[in-house]
Amino acid sequence: MDSRDIASGLIALLFIVAVGYYILQPPAGQKPVPSASPLLSSPTPLPSPANLQLECDKALANAFNVSDSGECYKISCPQTREYCLGSLNRNEANCAKAGKYEDDCFSSLAIFSRKAELCGKISDEGKKRFCLAGISLNASYCQGIAFTPSRDACLSQVAFETGNASVCQSIEDGKTKDGCMTRTK
Repeated sequence: MDSRDIASGLIALLFIVAVGYYILQPPAGQKPVPSASPLLSSPTPLPSPANLQLECDKALANAFNVSDSGECYKISCPQTREYCLGSLNRNEANCAKAGKYEDDCFSSLAIFSRKAELCGKISDEGKKRFCLAGISLNASYCQGIAFTPSRDACLSQVAFETGNASVCQSIEDGKTKDGCMTRTK
């Protein structure tokens, strides 16, 4: 093989590359369409944050319905998983890692264990008062709750737990008050 054969081969290769490049170009005036990268595409679309939270909430409800903390490990949202584990295993360490569910988790632990000091770990004042009222069955804690529907629910719960219908008189919402009166008869 001499240098003329090599030169002919390189010329032929350059010709093929040039023809291929010309063929693959879009017509004049048309912008090329980018192809999707296989790294950016997924065989299954990723869930939106709202759908992901919905799936986590469904898994949480399932774990609570079957009272099985093993089901908590199927929850992909970390804060929801910690809430689940803290509530079902009665574990303060999990509740402390439950983020936006921390108050609800500590409330659940406090009510279940009947330990008022766990209510003290709740940062939201209304939820803390509801927790304390639920453990002590003292309606005066409910009176300090600013949000009327929560205050009414608190009073209704204390009235029901104590069987004291007079607590229902402090409820502002008529339907809630009627329901309270019916439940405590």
